[in-house]
This record gives sequence, C-alpha cells and structure tokens, in this order.
Amino acid sequence: MERIKKSWQCPDCGHRDRQAHKLALSEYFSLIDEHITNQAFREWCGVESRSVATRLLTQFDFEISGESKARKYSLKKRV
Repeated sequence: MERIKKSWQCPDCGHRDRQAHKLALSEYFSLIDEHITNQAFREWCGVESRSVATRLLTQFDFEISGESKARKYSLKKRV
C-alpha cells in the first residue's frame, strides 16, 4: 500500500483504505518489536513525512516514552 492523499492505495488493484496503517502497526507489533519509533513506522509503512507519521501514530492510545527523536510508542499493557 502507498500513502496517497490521506489514504492508502494498492498499486496493483487500486483499492483505497484510509485505515490500512492499523493493520501494518498490528503486524509490526506482532512480528518485529513491542515498541515503534516514528522513523521505524515511516520505514515500515513507506511514509516519507515525519509529521504525517506523527499524526498517524497519535491516533492510537499508545504508551509514549521519550521526547523528540527518542520517542517510542508502545501498546498499553493490560493488567
């Protein structure tokens, strides 16, 4: 999927989805690590803009640690 005008679009079939990054984050957390940084999210999802990545990441109820470039987003631990 490629990010095109506030949406994600499949380059093969043209299908568009505004929430495709949710599935991508779910896959990242299950396959790679329990934390993600803005840079890792941009590399994983192919997003070029740091501000777009921040906006997409802040849509979720993540635990946030660190500031600026050292910020990490993690799934909240269930008790």
